[in-house]
Amino acid sequence: MWDDIDFDLDTITVRRQVQMGADKIHWMFTPPKYESVRTISMDPVLKDVLQRRRRLLESCREAYAEYYHQITVDERGMLDTGEGENVSLVNTRENGTFIQPRTMTSTAKVIHGDLNIPEFTYHGLRHTHATRLMEAGVNPKAIQQRLGHKKLILTVNTYGHPTEKMEDELRLAMAEFE
Repeated sequence: MWDDIDFDLDTITVRRQVQMGADKIHWMFTPPKYESVRTISMDPVLKDVLQRRRRLLESCREAYAEYYHQITVDERGMLDTGEGENVSLVNTRENGTFIQPRTMTSTAKVIHGDLNIPEFTYHGLRHTHATRLMEAGVNPKAIQQRLGHKKLILTVNTYGHPTEKMEDELRLAMAEFE
């Protein structure tokens, strides 16, 4: 939600995730996996993209006026039941409707098939993010916190993939031992 983004502090607070409800009709808010509520930093590029997106959606809300779709969340955390409190989600179309998580499933199929990149997965972007942070020398504990993992070993063993750059740095470090 836009309320979870602090443009002054350049942070995003991960308080919830969206999952399909038991009714198989409505999406709902649930706590993040492992209840890993956390605040992560955002870089200037992401901040700029989000600020531009927010300005666009605000102007769309004005243009659509009474035809703009206002998303609600009810007391059970169910989205768009027509009851409850108005919420402002980041993942909305210009008319205010919710862009469902399964949209990325369809996008991944296009990337796999039409673009012939079979190794791509949407979840793989998390792995790439973690690996690039490790490659840049970021402390693994900071990466663990950012990803919301309970255990450091998961972050390092599952998300830390060796790269050529890491191998080159290893060789250089070992050469220093002589």
